[in-house]
Amino acid sequence: MLQARLDGVPVRAEPGMKDAICPCCGTEVVAKCGQMVVWHFAHKASNECDRWSDGETDWHLRWKTHSPIERTEVIMGPHRADAVGRDGRIIEYQRSSISWEDMRAREEFYGRMMWVFDVADAYQAGRLSWQTDRSIWQQADNVGHPKVRIKWMHPRRSILACRRRVFLDIGGDRLLAVGHLAREYIDWSAAEPGRTIKLPYLSGYGWLWKRDEFIEEFLADVVEHEEVPA
Repeated sequence: MLQARLDGVPVRAEPGMKDAICPCCGTEVVAKCGQMVVWHFAHKASNECDRWSDGETDWHLRWKTHSPIERTEVIMGPHRADAVGRDGRIIEYQRSSISWEDMRAREEFYGRMMWVFDVADAYQAGRLSWQTDRSIWQQADNVGHPKVRIKWMHPRRSILACRRRVFLDIGGDRLLAVGHLAREYIDWSAAEPGRTIKLPYLSGYGWLWKRDEFIEEFLADVVEHEEVPA
């Protein structure tokens, strides 16, 4: 986790910090301040108290650093939401696989929320791709993000269970805001005569965002722009 409580006050991890507790379960946590990772806390006992937060990685922690501390890891009943956006919407960062049942459970529990999935491995391996063209697909959304085709071989099929807004973090400085994805199949039978082979993939469309645009739109505090003298 990115933050803990010390004397009742939210704090971020610092070297040598002691007596911090988990805001969710109230047990002691230890500051982890290595040179190669985002500084964070871990339960002194081995088990994570919220199973929805199990297996956090540096990817999760880096995303959380973009939110103010008061809107990071917000306690909601027995669970700890990853972040609360500027508009009050819950934002869940998901890297590991997740079942349809758990996905639906989170959506029902949090209500107004969105997902950010780490798909950088699939993108770097060439299994997930996007492209623009000169047809109607290239039209932008209402704030200027270009519309793109999305194709995802060997996808996370649980994505199809999402009923809330989905962003795909493809690494670098780009994300894909998913508009629509549907399961399709490539007929691979010709490669092995006598066998019917159909490879599943997801196909659809979305919009290309820059990471900084996402952070400014949903995570960061409102920036007051300086007025330029006439």
